[in-house]
Amino acid sequence: MAELTGKPLPNAQALTPDQREIQQLKQRIRQLEMEKDILIPTRGTRKSQRLLCQGNEMNYRLVDELKEAHPVSLLCGVLDVHKSSFYYWQGHRQSTAQRVYLQVQAKAVSCKVAISSGE
Repeated sequence: MAELTGKPLPNAQALTPDQREIQQLKQRIRQLEMEKDILIPTRGTRKSQRLLCQGNEMNYRLVDELKEAHPVSLLCGVLDVHKSSFYYWQGHRQSTAQRVYLQVQAKAVSCKVAISSGE
């Protein structure tokens, strides 16, 4: 029936260069969609099942690194993070030195509390 309508059969060999190119592009799209599903399952999948999405911090850093080469909206879509959340993180992130300083301060307070409570 498909041959009567002028459409190629699903498994038939393409006849023209345009048909071959379309078949190759469709195959490439299927491949890329499968690869993306492996790395970042669709919404609704539990976070514990995701390979690449092991925390938004890592995804935000990746977006930050790649934003010169790719649009932020595309990167956020691929990594399944909200663009507004990325921009919030970008505006409120602490430098490594600040983070280390705060961790040392928190550890010192924790030690003081342990000593004063007799632990």
